[in-house]
This record gives sequence, C-alpha cells and structure tokens, in this order.
Amino acid sequence: MCSRMRNGVNGTWQFAVSQSDNGVAKSYVFDMRKSEFVISDDINSNQFRHIPFSSQQLQNISGAIKWLGIIGIDNSDLILVFLFEQRTKKFYLVMMKDEKESMKVIEEHFVYIERIVELTQALIVKGE
Repeated sequence: MCSRMRNGVNGTWQFAVSQSDNGVAKSYVFDMRKSEFVISDDINSNQFRHIPFSSQQLQNISGAIKWLGIIGIDNSDLILVFLFEQRTKKFYLVMMKDEKESMKVIEEHFVYIERIVELTQALIVKGE
C-alpha cells in the first residue's frame, strides 16, 4: 500500500499511498521543519492540501523517525503510524488519522521493541 517512502532532507518524510477503491495515488509529505503535512489527493494533480501540525498535539515528540507505517480502514480512512527512537531502548509510537481538514492524533504511547518486525505484528494483531 505504501510506495516510495523515503527520509527527506532535515526531517521531511515523503511517501505515496494508493487507495484501492479508485486506484488514485495520494502523496503525503510530513515536513517537521514547517510543522505541516502537504497532501496531494491525486499524485498527477498540482492541487495540494496544506495541513498545519503542531508538535504540541503530541505528548512527547523527540528523536528521529525510525519507521513509518500506513493502515487502511475500509479503503477510505488512513492511519499514519510514526515511530520515534528515544535515547533509551524505548520508542514513541504515534498514530494519526487524515480527517481532510486536520491530522488527528488518535493514539500515542511508549513501546519497548527488539525489532521493527515485532511492532508491525503488534499493530496487525491490535487492528484485528
């Protein structure tokens, strides 16, 4: 579902999402420098949604993004999952939902994981 996810320059994350209902690819740019998401609902279009995002929406946002996942719900809603590496062996998990007008934080907490695969499996089990 996620293609071309890459770590951009100075805290910018870029990735594209393909929705199965109409086959249109969405482009997401998470720009931590400007504290905003830039979203194109059609990757071939020049129209973008700029959604401001404040780090104050999160209880604790520090560390580098080490993993990003996308969960589709009913082929319409998207849950974006970010994993921030902390100084200790724990990570900070943040789940956000694209609500067209805003990016809403729906869950956040610290997790201890040995491998990223364990986190992916935990999200799949929790989602079911």
